[in-house]
Amino acid sequence: MSVPAKAQALAMVGAVGMGGLLLLGLAIHGSLLESEGPILYGARRAAEGELPYRDFILPGMPYAVYAYVPAGGSLIAARLISVFLGACTLVTFGCIARPHGWAGVAAVLLLATSMSFSAGAVSVAPYPLALLASSGAYLFARSGRAFLAGLAAGVAAGSHAACLPLVPVLALWSSLRGEDRRPALHCAAGAVLTLLPCVLLMATAPSMWIAELADPVVPSRARPAQVAENALQLLLSPQWITLWILAAVGVARRRTPEGLAALACTLSIGAMAFALAPRSPSILLPALPFLLLTAIPSMDMPVTRPWALAGLALWGLFLSYRNQEHEAQESRSHSMSPEMVETVAGALRQHSRPGDTVLAFWPGYAALAGMRLPPGLESLRAYRAPSTRVPTRETIEQWIRERRHRVVQIGRQAQPATEVAHLIAILDSAGYERIFNQWDRYVYRVRE
Repeated sequence: MSVPAKAQALAMVGAVGMGGLLLLGLAIHGSLLESEGPILYGARRAAEGELPYRDFILPGMPYAVYAYVPAGGSLIAARLISVFLGACTLVTFGCIARPHGWAGVAAVLLLATSMSFSAGAVSVAPYPLALLASSGAYLFARSGRAFLAGLAAGVAAGSHAACLPLVPVLALWSSLRGEDRRPALHCAAGAVLTLLPCVLLMATAPSMWIAELADPVVPSRARPAQVAENALQLLLSPQWITLWILAAVGVARRRTPEGLAALACTLSIGAMAFALAPRSPSILLPALPFLLLTAIPSMDMPVTRPWALAGLALWGLFLSYRNQEHEAQESRSHSMSPEMVETVAGALRQHSRPGDTVLAFWPGYAALAGMRLPPGLESLRAYRAPSTRVPTRETIEQWIRERRHRVVQIGRQAQPATEVAHLIAILDSAGYERIFNQWDRYVYRVRE
């Protein structure tokens, strides 16, 4: 290996290692997303032998839940699983980008220091497994292993529905690599094989998963004007507009089958994501690695040299440091820090009896406390909108008035103060006493 090749290899290893360390820091200190609650709760129920959709409500696709079953109800263990999957994604992306030399190193650095990737890759969510599986599918397809590409694409689609278009795109790319059309069939067969358990799970309760397929926090039913406004705000943010410009320059400079396949993956995944959850802030995350692959030719310039990459790495570290500082400030204020979540779960555990069903407004608390929720309350749609599948506002308030549950937790991220005050008044009149009050989270117990 020549000296430049060794330098590139070392730079690639350094970029991946730096990204892994950044993920580890965010996993330990970063705040949680509200959407992580159903995954934590679902993983605990799945570990007890229950099935998604049939036995408990699960937003989206089911495979991500099983990735966190080994965590055993531990938040730090679940986040370390996410870090492992995120680090494997960086390694896989590095293998894809390595043939592109210093431009490939720059792409890995951009992915490793991206705030969108860092936040998504450490969350207990579908993103870590979906990003790893989709990157692996692309790598297998590029190397001509169509069946393995289909298997990985099926895992990605079974983790996040936005990755479903990967299957036809990679199957088409495999068929266009030569006159033989069998690779397309091999890719499709691999995807069918890995998606079959997902289909069987969904068949147990089709009405449930259809209702929860979209983003669990923000319903996909929105006015077209709102969808367009939110889409423009996301697409024109500084990070994404820069990547879109780099991708456009990359396509203009070099139209290779590999680059066009990455562009097709980017556009199809992005379109599917907008169709599912047009107002989610993480909507384009599954498409991020493919957008960077599309942009690689634009970075293949004389300026892409070690000194320039060192500056990019320092800039990325600075942005990541600022992001972690922001996360720390948010955690100290109103967001869900690991310390806060564990403390609230501990209060539930301390004041409950074996076999109690806790009424908690965020399912993650019940998961970490090792307790069950009333049926349907694991959905973040509960109490927020009328539905025949989850408890409504009237139903939950009636449960409190009838004192069906010995311990009640109220207060969650973005819950209006007027709503909390209304619930507190009902709890006081129903004979509950407050036993915990921190970070605008309250735990009540039936007065003895």
